Order: sequence, then structure tokens, then C-alpha cells
Amino acid sequence: MSIGKKAGKGFVKLFQRNMLEKLMGLTTVIVLARKLTPYDFGLVSITEVLLYMISVFGTTGLSEYLLAYRKDDEEDIFKAAFWFNVILTIVVLALFLL
Repeated sequence: MSIGKKAGKGFVKLFQRNMLEKLMGLTTVIVLARKLTPYDFGLVSITEVLLYMISVFGTTGLSEYLLAYRKDDEEDIFKAAFWFNVILTIVVLALFLL
């Protein structure tokens, strides 16, 4: 199979997945809006935004660096990256909770 056909199939699958994700999200919002009170729906929305912001700020590009990193001391680098991510997540979460 040529690279063009593979890319085309990948594009179609990605498009289908994105559309299914959007449809499921819309369905979830409709169901929640019907079942929850306006106050509770607002709390869910605020929580959703905060979780999204935490995930955005928690992504530092460290994973991409580790995928490209090739040296002898990989284990030490991976341990340091893991603990850096743990500490960064705790700090960002603490900032949002204040």
C-alpha cells in the first residue's frame, strides 16, 4: 500500500473518531442539561474547564523530548522526568485550588 493511501485511510479514521467524539460530547451535554439543575450544571462546567486547564498546563513537552532522547543514562532521565511531572502536577493543582 502506498504512503498516500495510508495517509488517506489515517485521515478518514481520524475524522471519524473526531466526529464520534464531538457527537458523544454533545449528547452528554444535552443529557446533563436535562437532568441537572442550572446550579449543578454550572458546577460541572466549571470543573470541566479547570480539568482542561490543568491538563494543558501539565503538558510540558517533556514526553516528546524523552521520545527523541537516546543516551546511556536513560533510566536516570526517565526517573527525573517522572518526578518532575508529578511535582508540576501537584503545583498546578494547588494553584488552581487556591
